[in-house]
Amino acid sequence: MSFAGGGAGAFKVFSKGERIAEFTVAQGKLDYAFGKVFEGDLHNIQRSAQNLKDLTTLGVKTEK
Repeated sequence: MSFAGGGAGAFKVFSKGERIAEFTVAQGKLDYAFGKVFEGDLHNIQRSAQNLKDLTTLGVKTEK
């Protein structure tokens, strides 16, 4: 199974060359996942920062 980006937050899921699902991820969810939350609930800000730290530890330095 593989994922192919189809724009900002739009994804198509393929299995052996056959498309089996399509979905869109809200930009806010991606911001949260990549440590870009700086306003709002303190817990969400802290968790977003932890996500960024975890990704950096794993060697993920950019969204691309």
